[in-house]
Amino acid sequence: MGVKAVERIRQGYGENRSLNAAPGHFFRHWEFVESVACLVQPMLVGWDAYYVPQWAWGSLDYSLFVSHDGLLDIQTRTEEMHDQALEILKSHDWLTSAVRSRA
Repeated sequence: MGVKAVERIRQGYGENRSLNAAPGHFFRHWEFVESVACLVQPMLVGWDAYYVPQWAWGSLDYSLFVSHDGLLDIQTRTEEMHDQALEILKSHDWLTSAVRSRA
Protein backbone atom coordinates (compact mmCIF):
# COMPACT_ATOMS: atom_id res chain seq x y z
CA MET A 1 0.00 0.00 0.00
CA GLY A 2 2.81 2.40 0.86
CA VAL A 3 4.62 1.80 -2.42
CA LYS A 4 1.46 2.41 -4.42
CA ALA A 5 0.72 5.62 -2.49
CA VAL A 6 4.22 7.02 -3.13
CA GLU A 7 4.11 6.00 -6.77
CA ARG A 8 0.76 7.79 -7.18
CA ILE A 9 2.14 10.92 -5.54
CA ARG A 10 5.11 10.80 -7.91
CA GLN A 11 2.85 10.28 -10.92
CA GLY A 12 1.26 13.61 -10.05
CA TYR A 13 4.68 15.15 -10.77
CA GLY A 14 5.16 13.25 -14.03
CA GLU A 15 7.39 10.48 -12.62
CA ASN A 16 6.05 7.21 -14.04
CA ARG A 17 8.95 4.93 -13.12
CA SER A 18 8.45 2.50 -10.25
CA LEU A 19 9.91 3.20 -6.83
CA ASN A 20 12.37 0.34 -7.42
CA ALA A 21 13.57 1.84 -10.71
CA ALA A 22 13.88 5.38 -9.30
CA PRO A 23 13.99 5.29 -5.48
CA GLY A 24 14.45 9.05 -5.06
CA HIS A 25 12.45 12.05 -6.10
CA PHE A 26 13.64 15.55 -6.94
CA PHE A 27 11.32 18.42 -5.98
CA ARG A 28 11.71 21.94 -7.32
CA HIS A 29 12.52 24.73 -4.86
CA TRP A 30 8.92 26.00 -4.92
CA GLU A 31 7.58 22.54 -3.97
CA PHE A 32 8.78 22.57 -0.35
CA VAL A 33 5.36 21.74 1.13
CA GLU A 34 4.94 18.90 -1.35
CA SER A 35 8.39 17.53 -0.52
CA VAL A 36 7.57 17.42 3.19
CA ALA A 37 4.18 15.84 2.45
CA CYS A 38 5.94 13.13 0.46
CA LEU A 39 8.24 12.48 3.44
CA VAL A 40 5.23 11.75 5.65
CA GLN A 41 4.41 8.59 3.70
CA PRO A 42 7.58 6.70 4.72
CA MET A 43 6.97 7.82 8.29
CA LEU A 44 3.44 6.38 8.24
CA VAL A 45 4.47 3.09 6.64
CA GLY A 46 7.61 2.64 8.74
CA TRP A 47 10.33 2.92 6.11
CA ASP A 48 13.78 4.42 6.32
CA ALA A 49 13.99 7.60 4.26
CA TYR A 50 16.36 10.48 3.62
CA TYR A 51 15.38 14.10 3.04
CA VAL A 52 18.23 16.08 1.52
CA PRO A 53 17.21 19.63 0.64
CA GLN A 54 19.33 21.62 -1.74
CA TRP A 55 18.05 24.99 -2.80
CA ALA A 56 18.97 27.01 -5.86
CA TRP A 57 19.64 30.10 -3.73
CA GLY A 58 21.68 28.54 -0.94
CA SER A 59 23.88 25.74 0.24
CA LEU A 60 22.89 22.42 1.74
CA ASP A 61 22.81 23.09 5.49
CA TYR A 62 20.99 20.04 6.81
CA SER A 63 19.61 16.61 6.01
CA LEU A 64 17.10 14.35 7.72
CA PHE A 65 17.01 10.61 8.19
CA VAL A 66 13.67 9.07 9.12
CA SER A 67 14.16 5.65 10.69
CA HIS A 68 11.70 2.77 10.64
CA ASP A 69 12.26 2.76 14.42
CA GLY A 70 10.42 6.08 14.71
CA LEU A 71 13.52 8.25 15.07
CA LEU A 72 14.33 11.41 13.20
CA ASP A 73 18.05 12.14 12.84
CA ILE A 74 18.94 15.69 11.82
CA GLN A 75 22.42 16.29 10.46
CA THR A 76 23.62 19.88 10.19
CA ARG A 77 26.68 21.23 8.46
CA THR A 78 27.17 24.30 10.63
CA GLU A 79 26.77 25.09 14.31
CA GLU A 80 24.46 27.97 13.40
CA MET A 81 22.08 25.65 11.54
CA HIS A 82 22.23 23.16 14.41
CA ASP A 83 21.17 25.83 16.89
CA GLN A 84 18.44 27.10 14.56
CA ALA A 85 17.04 23.58 14.03
CA LEU A 86 16.97 22.93 17.78
CA GLU A 87 15.12 26.20 18.41
CA ILE A 88 12.52 25.36 15.77
CA LEU A 89 11.98 21.90 17.24
CA LYS A 90 11.78 23.26 20.79
CA SER A 91 9.22 25.86 19.77
CA HIS A 92 6.94 23.09 18.48
CA ASP A 93 7.53 20.78 21.47
CA TRP A 94 8.97 18.13 19.14
CA LEU A 95 11.91 17.31 21.41
CA THR A 96 11.90 14.57 24.00
CA SER A 97 14.35 13.79 26.74
CA ALA A 98 16.01 11.24 24.44
CA VAL A 99 17.30 13.75 21.90
CA ARG A 100 20.56 12.90 20.23
CA SER A 101 22.12 15.93 18.57
CA ARG A 102 25.35 16.26 16.64
CA ALA A 103 26.79 19.26 14.84
